[in-house]
Amino acid sequence: MDAYRNTALVLLTGFGVYFGVLVPALTMNWIMIPVGVILLVAAAVLAVDTRRERRRTPR
Repeated sequence: MDAYRNTALVLLTGFGVYFGVLVPALTMNWIMIPVGVILLVAAAVLAVDTRRERRRTPR
């Protein structure tokens, strides 16, 4: 389960930076900024949830 969460976290963060920073800077397409922000917020929520889950389950 951790591998899937880590993969999802990396993908959400990567695409969030891509759509939030690189695409608007290179193409002047500012409408993509909200898409990047939404992806970065989803990555942050997943990171917080993963951290809580790791604290809850003893290893």
